[in-house]
Amino acid sequence: MGMKWHKFQVYFNLWLSSVYGVLTGFAVISGLQYGDMADEVYSYMEDLKTIDVIYGVLLIGLAVWAVVTRFHLAAMRKTGIKCLLNMYWLNLAVELFYVVAAGMMAGAVLETLTEMASNLAAIVLAYAINRAYYAKREHLFTEA
Repeated sequence: MGMKWHKFQVYFNLWLSSVYGVLTGFAVISGLQYGDMADEVYSYMEDLKTIDVIYGVLLIGLAVWAVVTRFHLAAMRKTGIKCLLNMYWLNLAVELFYVVAAGMMAGAVLETLTEMASNLAAIVLAYAINRAYYAKREHLFTEA
């Protein structure tokens, strides 16, 4: 059985995900997504700052989860597979939290959900691909 996808996950994708998560998390916490208008946006919607901080912290938490997952997968542990699949569900939950919370704040949940639909679909697709891939190779992984 080929393990190229596994090696891609371990040596590139999970590291990239963690770096991206940390950078994005800090950018969201500091309001960089609004550019020069952050103060104006936050003065108009005060609770949005709280939502952004929570979202940023969750993104940083997912980044840490990606690193932990990477080490479990690199050690060929079955827990790595579970961590990876759970990471996608957690990512989906975090994104849905932001879509609903920020959308409610702006009074546009449906519009926000529509804008994020491709991101949400990509997460579900990544989960399905990894689940199928690792289901065929689960016998190669150890319990501890």
